[in-house]
Amino acid sequence: MGPMRMKRAWAAAVVFGALAGLAVSAPGPAFAQEAPKVSKKVKEKALKQYRKAKKKFDARKFDEALAGFQESYATFASPNSHLMVARTLAELGRHFDAIAEYEKVQAESLEAAKEQPKYQKTAESARTELEEVKKKLAVVTVKVTGAGAGATVKLGDESLPSEQWGQQLLRLPGALVAVLTTADGKESRKELTLVAGGSATIELSPPAPEVLPSTPTETAPTETASFDSSTATPRTWAYVTGGVGLAGLAGFGVLGFLSNNKFDDLEKACPTRIACDPSLQSDADQGKRFQTAANVSLVVGAAGLGAGLALLFTTGSSSKEVASKKKTVVGIGPGSVMVSGKF
Repeated sequence: MGPMRMKRAWAAAVVFGALAGLAVSAPGPAFAQEAPKVSKKVKEKALKQYRKAKKKFDARKFDEALAGFQESYATFASPNSHLMVARTLAELGRHFDAIAEYEKVQAESLEAAKEQPKYQKTAESARTELEEVKKKLAVVTVKVTGAGAGATVKLGDESLPSEQWGQQLLRLPGALVAVLTTADGKESRKELTLVAGGSATIELSPPAPEVLPSTPTETAPTETASFDSSTATPRTWAYVTGGVGLAGLAGFGVLGFLSNNKFDDLEKACPTRIACDPSLQSDADQGKRFQTAANVSLVVGAAGLGAGLALLFTTGSSSKEVASKKKTVVGIGPGSVMVSGKF
């Protein structure tokens, strides 16, 4: 190998060795490095803000204290300042915001306690205080059945998503109205009173369909035929009384026939009329009743027929006498006949 080649080989070895040394000593990628730690100055600033806010909290100036604790936590995310944010929200009565922050404090404190065990106590305080806040609220469950697609539920002033139907929800104590609205606009409403620390269930379903009232059966009207005696002529009265007379004579004929048959039977049963069977006495009495009724019918028939004939041939009734007669009304209805009035 010539002198020139040896120089070139030596130069290449030097360059290669230099590159290899750089590769070994160069730092790793940025994501493999540890995150820079918070400076002592920053921590001191956050602590100063925390102490100032704590004085406001002890003086029950909760609005100012809340702003101070939030500022301290923004400077340095300490679980302790976060815990005070949740406590202050609870004191302000912002229970739902406090619950959300307590839950974050729990998760944050447990993670920090892996390296700094002192934060384990912070996590336990957050869990205990969270349960105390929940006791000031009520648990309500809304169950919806048969609503169909497109139905909506409103709980108080808040629309309740369908994914929360059937779940336990925290609400403030007091009166609460739940309204179910179906796709066709029909509403079902229920109201109840929630008690702090208690639980309640609201069951909603579409309103029952309206039942139309059945049509009542119409009663056939009573047909009334009027016989106005004030306008009746003597001839009309003759026909009326004559009809009564004929009815009486017809009754006489029927009752007389029955009476004769009864006595004929008695004659055959006891021709001598001496020592007759005592059981025949009732037949004899009935025959006498038929005879009496026949006689009365005969008298009525004769009187009615005579009066009718007399009116038929008499024209002496004046128009004033006819007008003074009272009206007679005959009513004919379903299953009934009614006659009223006088003449």
